[in-house]
Amino acid sequence: MTTAYTPESSTILDATHVYNHVRHDVTFPTAYADLIQNDLHPPATVANVTAVWTNSTVSRYGPYGPLEEFGFFWAAWYMNKYYLWVIFAFGFPGNIVSFITILRMKPFTSPTVYVAAVAFVDNTCLLCKVLFLSMTKFDVHLTSGGCSTLSFLGSFTAQFANWLLVAMTVERCLAICLPLKVGSICTRKLHIGGIVLIAVVLLGINVQSFVTIEMHVHEKGDITCRPAQAYDPFLHVWFWVDAVVYAMLPALLLIFMNTLIILGIRRSTRIQRELTNKASQVAESIRQQHQITIMLVVVCIAFVLLVTPNALFYAVRPYWSYEPMSSDHAVYRFTEQLVFVLSDSTHAINFYLYFFSTRRFRKRCLETVFFCCCTSRRRARRFRGSTISGMSKTFRLSVTDVTTVPANAVPLTNFSSSSSSSSNHLLVGNGEGRVSKFRGGYHRDGSF
Repeated sequence: MTTAYTPESSTILDATHVYNHVRHDVTFPTAYADLIQNDLHPPATVANVTAVWTNSTVSRYGPYGPLEEFGFFWAAWYMNKYYLWVIFAFGFPGNIVSFITILRMKPFTSPTVYVAAVAFVDNTCLLCKVLFLSMTKFDVHLTSGGCSTLSFLGSFTAQFANWLLVAMTVERCLAICLPLKVGSICTRKLHIGGIVLIAVVLLGINVQSFVTIEMHVHEKGDITCRPAQAYDPFLHVWFWVDAVVYAMLPALLLIFMNTLIILGIRRSTRIQRELTNKASQVAESIRQQHQITIMLVVVCIAFVLLVTPNALFYAVRPYWSYEPMSSDHAVYRFTEQLVFVLSDSTHAINFYLYFFSTRRFRKRCLETVFFCCCTSRRRARRFRGSTISGMSKTFRLSVTDVTTVPANAVPLTNFSSSSSSSSNHLLVGNGEGRVSKFRGGYHRDGSF
């Protein structure tokens, strides 16, 4: 008989082994907990539950069993299959443009350093996720070392991006709340040291991946990367550590500090009004700082909205019970996938938030895009111009060779004449035709 599922029970990974075919390409969304739940189930449990299926049930359903009756299950299935590619398509090019734009913005201040670092780490995280997804989907023999490395990089970069956002918010909070002291407190060495410290701590937290994660080959040849069963007690503790480090603690810190920032902005706005008529340069500097701060506040609010469901899901998950293969089971899987979609979206939306919330960034971004386009066009123009010049020079040299041959050198004259005629035929006939078309295209197309 099937029993209600509770993650704290001995059959923590329930009998939904059929769902492994949906999740065998899981992309370590934020933790290994998803890998644990999907793969570390004892065969006896699977046999006990599958034994209650009748022959008619087996013949009526596909590989996913009674879950196929529920729309929530199929919604989860399609999200799992496609969502990461959609996020990658939107996020990866956006982060590249954001990174280049930030590097071209002057002066290169501490907020811009953090924004560039976040864009770089976000793209690294997306690359790791897509690489992990592709290799497990096509059953690439990664070896346990490859599984450990990809799992480590995926978790580390996801956490690192979130904590860079926290560090950036701390800097903005100090700049707004302590404007006269921030210069002496937030030095360049302090920023670099803070980033290095965050990286070292997160590396230490995630280094366990090289011990606990291994490659597993199923009977049908499917390959999954999963935690070793020998580390079950440790992984139950790691489940909560990862939840706190990735979602819960960053979300709480961002809520608190952004509240202080918003209050500080309201206070500094009054000061800006007083300075507008007294010192226009000071007022302009304050306005620029406000634009940067507002941009970061928007990013932080979006992060909190997208990651908070993940934190709540981690908190509720141990107490979420359902009947295997029931509608509640399908709802659970759908909720799980939706949480992962929202949290992974944080690595893709920052560029669009920067673009639509900050006029200065939007202006520099458009300048960057147009600069790249104009540069490529100028290069094409120089290339075509040099090609035409070279062909014209060749034509002039050919004509000169014919006209300057000594009259008494008959054999040489004949050779040169025939050679020049052949050359002139290519240049004046076919060659000049090509040149004419080339030049005609050049004059007609004003873009070159």
